[in-house]
Amino acid sequence: MSPCRARGHGFDVREILVLVHNGFVTDIQTPYDDAIDLRPRAGIPVFLHPDSLSLHFGPEVPAMEAEKREAGELRPVLLQPEAAAPDELLYSVYRGIIPSPAAGEELVQRGLIYVALALRPGTIGPELSRTRGHINSPAPGTPVAYPEVHEIWHGHGLLYLQCGATRDAAQETVVVPMSPGDKAVVAPGWASLLVNVDTEPLVVGTWRSIDCILQHDALALLGGMAHYIQAGDRPGAYTFTPNPHYGEAIGAPRLAEMQDIKDFGLLKEEPMLTSFRRNPDYLRFMQRPQDFADVWPALYENAPAGA
Repeated sequence: MSPCRARGHGFDVREILVLVHNGFVTDIQTPYDDAIDLRPRAGIPVFLHPDSLSLHFGPEVPAMEAEKREAGELRPVLLQPEAAAPDELLYSVYRGIIPSPAAGEELVQRGLIYVALALRPGTIGPELSRTRGHINSPAPGTPVAYPEVHEIWHGHGLLYLQCGATRDAAQETVVVPMSPGDKAVVAPGWASLLVNVDTEPLVVGTWRSIDCILQHDALALLGGMAHYIQAGDRPGAYTFTPNPHYGEAIGAPRLAEMQDIKDFGLLKEEPMLTSFRRNPDYLRFMQRPQDFADVWPALYENAPAGA
């Protein structure tokens, strides 16, 4: 059994390469007439079909079939669980994207996986459409949890962050507004979720370690994150409603401004998959987060109180 089956994403990149070779992964999908070209921000040939939340990849980009997530799966972490229809498609996830056949072995050597997500617009009851929320597992042999990195391929969203998955986490919350091309790092020990604040699908690409486990249970016991993000009174607007499971004194999240993170090689104008093809070693901070202990505490220092 691969280590990924035991504790990570359910497969590793080697398995994807074998499946592609044997014809079990569709490596080309023809886009529909209304497909949106995501190539400028993704760095690979890929198109979005908005109505079905489907991504269609070019012939040189193998990817696993989409995993469909329904709104009903989020009931334990929603403000109004009864508002989530059990069979309503909320988002699609594509794991194990390989930017080129040559890049597959580079991904294997570095223990990395690239994932894309397409999240529908709209609401679930009073909340804006969003992902479930999770916190990452620690890297083996160290108490330091794995980080992850997001970039926006299409749409506008929020990255909501809280420092931990306990009641005390409500004392340290941050939101990062994100537009196409923006990159944002989830630092070790921070729980996170993505929110669609747009009227179009939000499409996000994410780097993770292949051994990283996305942990949900602690947040589910608290009814979700420290704030529920609700639709505002105009398109693109939003408000924050405190989650009472975290106690009474919950302030508004701090607002972090987007910026290039040059120490990590993350630049707005260059897609992360392009950066990987150019320099596969630029994601060392993903593989050994414990070596960057002096960087993590300062990552959200530019976020003033009260978003």
